[in-house]
Amino acid sequence: MFGPGFNDYYRKALETFSQDILHESDVQILGSVVDDLANFYFQKYALVPVDFDPADISYEIKKEVRRVPASQREDFYRGGGDVDWEYEIGKITLPIQPNANLDWIQKLNGPSYSMDGFDSRVSYYQNEISYSFDVKGYGFQMSEDQIANEINGKSQRLIDMLSQKNSNIESENQKFLLDVKNIITQRKVKLTADKEKLDLLTQKIKIPLKMKVTGGSTAIRADVKKFIQFVKPTPKLPAEYTLEESILKEILGFVDNQCKTFEKTPASYKQLGEEQLRDIILSALNSIFEGNATGETFVKKGKTDIHLKIEKGEILIFECKNWGGEKIYLETIDQLIGYVTWRQNYGVVIMFSKNKDFSKILDQIPAIIQKHSCYKGGYKKLGDTHFVSEHSLPEDGGKLIKVHHLIYNIYSE
Repeated sequence: MFGPGFNDYYRKALETFSQDILHESDVQILGSVVDDLANFYFQKYALVPVDFDPADISYEIKKEVRRVPASQREDFYRGGGDVDWEYEIGKITLPIQPNANLDWIQKLNGPSYSMDGFDSRVSYYQNEISYSFDVKGYGFQMSEDQIANEINGKSQRLIDMLSQKNSNIESENQKFLLDVKNIITQRKVKLTADKEKLDLLTQKIKIPLKMKVTGGSTAIRADVKKFIQFVKPTPKLPAEYTLEESILKEILGFVDNQCKTFEKTPASYKQLGEEQLRDIILSALNSIFEGNATGETFVKKGKTDIHLKIEKGEILIFECKNWGGEKIYLETIDQLIGYVTWRQNYGVVIMFSKNKDFSKILDQIPAIIQKHSCYKGGYKKLGDTHFVSEHSLPEDGGKLIKVHHLIYNIYSE
């Protein structure tokens, strides 16, 4: 009656997984640890709860002009036709971290559902969910007490609704993972028995058994989310992780969204130093990478500000600095390149400006980048405050690193 629920989603996911495991190769199942294979499929189908802080909720009153049809006007004015009318709208906003499952989370319902249709009037966006209501319009106007009651009540309902969805996801995830492990275990037991029967049969038959050549057993480890491409390892070799440029753009987009929140309310971050701003970015990254982004990590020639890693290898390194002129900027690039290893292809400079005349600072940066001693070319402007350049490693002039430069204006009086 009210659309699909979380239990419907997970029931369908389990049915699809059961077909997946039925078509999985015997070698893969027999050669994998049950928990590792279960986690691989769990991350493929399980939903991720929405990360949000109830303290971040806010509201605003905005205006818009709407066309009021003649049919909705009073009898006396109806003959005058349609009319434009100024409306006032209250909007409650709850910021959230980007979530790849948001479309599903929006449409799925838990055991309880609002009979007044509140859930269906909530809007979902990449970085926020919101609820809007008319404060003033044609023929009506809410009092201050009514507005306050509506904002207070609906704000709590927005938080409660999202919390309930998260609770449903966490509960269903626990059951789903257990079911996945049981199905894999049962399949593994059957295949083991089949193999034992085949071995016994082979001993009784005089001619050799012709075996099909396969790619070998692959032990799957699934500790990462969508931003990292997992490369299945060959037998007896460690897993390899690669970072494609298209995935890099997604990571940079996520970081960019986080840093732009600093620009929206610069006064809130005015007193924060480089390390504190860095820690906020770290916290946001760890909501995606589950603790795999660290600060002040020793790599190569020193301690990098943000070190995004996966198990055995460094993936992406960031340096965060406050704008301090050409000398500081060149030293920042030096630091970044000093941390990058030969097997890495990218690095990121994040520069915060707390100075006036941000446009003048931006005008200086292209020349500063191209003045760097290891600059090799490839300078491009990817956005108003996003640049990229190519630099060589000091110890190997033939190895080029693409450095992305993200600049943000957090000046406040």
